[in-house]
Amino acid sequence: METRRPVLEPTPDARVLTLAPILELWDRAGLELGEAAIVGGPHPLSALVARAALWSGAGRVLHVGPGPLDPHITCIEASPADAAVAHLTAFVAGAPGLAAVDLSGSSHVIELLVATLPRWGRLLLAGPSERFAVDFYNDVHRKGAVVSGASLEPAAWLDRPTPPSALLERAARLLARDDIRRALPS
Repeated sequence: METRRPVLEPTPDARVLTLAPILELWDRAGLELGEAAIVGGPHPLSALVARAALWSGAGRVLHVGPGPLDPHITCIEASPADAAVAHLTAFVAGAPGLAAVDLSGSSHVIELLVATLPRWGRLLLAGPSERFAVDFYNDVHRKGAVVSGASLEPAAWLDRPTPPSALLERAARLLARDDIRRALPS
């Protein structure tokens, strides 16, 4: 009796393993083609998460934190709050929808994002956050907005019983493009 050994899949490139969980953040945030995307930073992966929004079909991307990150990504500072609210409101105006991912965990940035969420906007808190105070009824419920949480831990992502192969394949397809491959650290 011959026993068959299971065929082992080759281990994906480290860049694929970095990009796939970031693409999943935008999937969880519900980013749809042409929508505006906002990344709350600063965070070591802010630039990559913002670029991944463009690669996932965002019409325009804004980063709340120090910049510049990329010529196609608008950057604003979180302070002063009045100026940040004006920038965020203008950025969201006219967009078909909004998906935001906060990486900062900063109560100030989260409160800005929640206060400026448009009707049906979505905010994903990716990682540990400071305590923050929002007017849930007016800023979330009445707008039909969604605020949810997820973890951005690329190493833990592979600890799942079966990492989503579709995301690995999507990341590998994106990395086949020279411009995207150059944007990721080796």
